[in-house]
Amino acid sequence: MTPEQLFEYAIQHARQAEADGKGTQYPTFQDVAKRFRVNHEAIEQACDDFDQANGYMKPAVGVRCGSAVGVFEHKGQWLVEAYS
Repeated sequence: MTPEQLFEYAIQHARQAEADGKGTQYPTFQDVAKRFRVNHEAIEQACDDFDQANGYMKPAVGVRCGSAVGVFEHKGQWLVEAYS
């Protein structure tokens, strides 16, 4: 899996969720690991290696709701946040 392949997958995943009326939903590390048959470390590395001049892609390790912040308990729940 290249950083570019991960970026395209994350973008398409989010667009499909939007088209289905679910709002923007990024893939979890678990989704990506199953899709590309890679481990979580490979996903983190692909995010780190992505050329940010072509867009944005980073792991999201939690969510913010108002003034509260929640952190995902397991790495498999982290999201691959990507947009251009």
